[in-house]
Amino acid sequence: GDEGAGDAMLRKHIEWRAESLPLPAEHPVLPDWAFYHGRAKDGTRLLCVLGAKIDLSQGTAAHYALSAAAMWDALEAELTTSEQLTVIVDTRAGDGSTNPPVWDVVPVARAAASVLTANFPGRVRRIVVYPLPSAATAVWQAFRWVLPTATASKIVLLGGPASRASPAPVRLAEFVSHDAIRE
Repeated sequence: GDEGAGDAMLRKHIEWRAESLPLPAEHPVLPDWAFYHGRAKDGTRLLCVLGAKIDLSQGTAAHYALSAAAMWDALEAELTTSEQLTVIVDTRAGDGSTNPPVWDVVPVARAAASVLTANFPGRVRRIVVYPLPSAATAVWQAFRWVLPTATASKIVLLGGPASRASPAPVRLAEFVSHDAIRE
């Protein structure tokens, strides 16, 4: 690779980290919208995201992205140099959650993708988003172009109903064991 570009990327990350982490005191307390939970079937660590808990009245897309970066940074010390993560994003509605429409979650996903790919390159092996009703496919087609090609190619969409009582799609079992998902 290009040593100069690598040095510049490292300098930029170190500057970002010094400015951003640990989370500043004024960073809002966000709902428990993401957590680590075991490993995916391919052995990667598993980060579970509950889209229903994203509440933009509690914080901006940038706040959620920085929160995700803080979670990843806390895990960095435990990861080997080449270890990757699998992210599963559960889009089902949840009791007691804000259950934002997908359009409200897109800026959070875009901000998180930008911050995480810039500061933790190569850490994501796969992102599995489930369940998506057919209308959400159109949203994905509109959103996909804003992501880096390498990121977009890692995303797997699993269709299905997304109501509170909907089960996880059967195909999710290709990536994670049943105990790793909320039913």
